[in-house]
Amino acid sequence: MKHPFLHALAAVAYIVLVASVIYYVPHAIEESHPVFALTAFLSLFTFSAAVMAYLFFWRPAELLLAGEGREAGAFFLKTLAAFGILALLLGSILVYLSHGY
Repeated sequence: MKHPFLHALAAVAYIVLVASVIYYVPHAIEESHPVFALTAFLSLFTFSAAVMAYLFFWRPAELLLAGEGREAGAFFLKTLAAFGILALLLGSILVYLSHGY
């Protein structure tokens, strides 16, 4: 992917996927051994950090290493701005739907 919006969209989609799994699978984790729950949490946290690092920093790092510092900064800021806008939009939709307006 070489477009900041696609990176931001992928980040939001990943977050929605993880949140859905956490919402719909708690009974399986609660009934298992506590060490499993902690291991699952730490594994998910580590995996999520890697996914977000890739989505937010990989392309800017490539550009920076290619000597295109200005483009690297612009790509990162565009990705961050698009992510913020998408997150606010999704949050607004969820609040709207949860209140039944």
